[in-house]
Amino acid sequence: MHRNVSLLILTILVAATAFMSASYATSSRSTLQTHIPALALQSTRVSTNVQLSISNLIDQEARSRYGITSSSFSHVRLLAATEHGDLLLVPGTRGQCVVLLPAVACGNVGPDEPGLGLLVSDGSNPDLVGGGILASSEQRAAIVRADGSLAPTTAITGGFVVLASQHVQRGDRLVIN
Repeated sequence: MHRNVSLLILTILVAATAFMSASYATSSRSTLQTHIPALALQSTRVSTNVQLSISNLIDQEARSRYGITSSSFSHVRLLAATEHGDLLLVPGTRGQCVVLLPAVACGNVGPDEPGLGLLVSDGSNPDLVGGGILASSEQRAAIVRADGSLAPTTAITGGFVVLASQHVQRGDRLVIN
């Protein structure tokens, strides 16, 4: 009897040790990038429905390329509130995704990619809204209008936002430098 109990306890200890080692190995491999200013923002909780919607927008290739996993949703940042909803940052281990449902843009912001952003329309208004993240506080985002004139975006912590009041239209371009 004592032998069976000892064997059971030993089995449980071995299983627990293996589980903790696997958990540690997984967590150490899934370290999020911390080099972009927007990651200084507090994490925000998003609903399961929002997580599912975002997951459905990010294809498997992008998930793999930018290291977007289920744990990424524990580190979502709210960049700004727009007329079309919340502009979110979903960080990964090898990149980031900027989300304004029902749109997503993914990349690896850093020395070779100064920023990442998106502009969307709800279809009822010609004005586009959106925003994004920047690689450093020295980076700037602007809108180049179809006529060639420049319009600034609104600066936010770690990025920028474009509101409907800025009257960005299709044919205008977002530039980050």
